[in-house]
Amino acid sequence: MPRPILPVLSVLTALILLAGCMGDAHVGAMHDAEDCGSGHMSTTQGCANTTRGADTVALDAVLTVPAAGATGVDPSTSFTVIFNDAVIPATVNAATLQVRDSSATSTPGNTVPGSYTVQTSVPAGGGVGSATAVFVPATPFGAGATVSISLTAGILDDEGLPLVSPRIVSFTIRP
Repeated sequence: MPRPILPVLSVLTALILLAGCMGDAHVGAMHDAEDCGSGHMSTTQGCANTTRGADTVALDAVLTVPAAGATGVDPSTSFTVIFNDAVIPATVNAATLQVRDSSATSTPGNTVPGSYTVQTSVPAGGGVGSATAVFVPATPFGAGATVSISLTAGILDDEGLPLVSPRIVSFTIRP
């Protein structure tokens, strides 16, 4: 079954917006962007210094597709999360980005098997990068199921610092 194009377009649009924001050293996807000045980035915790040296940008998930609370999601959808900093790809896995489907009663903890891919980018001149992680389930989610995705502190940025705000993102599959 073909994958829906809307989530792909949403992710591409978000990446373009995020890339444009990174060039200006500002990000404001899940929060109100504030003018932090040159060499600073607006985060959910306020302004952070983005000049290289000590890592002062707290790793955070700035966008998820599907969004938290989404309903009527296609059963064959994938899950995408965009981070405000580059991540170590090996730290995005079944233990740190945990996917559960309320209808997956045949698996321990209702876990969903699937594949994980991570793309990380860092600007050529240095500075803060970004990362996109995608989870593709091995089989479609169950009709009417609630899918919960746990993003844990085991996800590390490119300097080994953990996700600052672990969270659970839930959405509902269409019946």
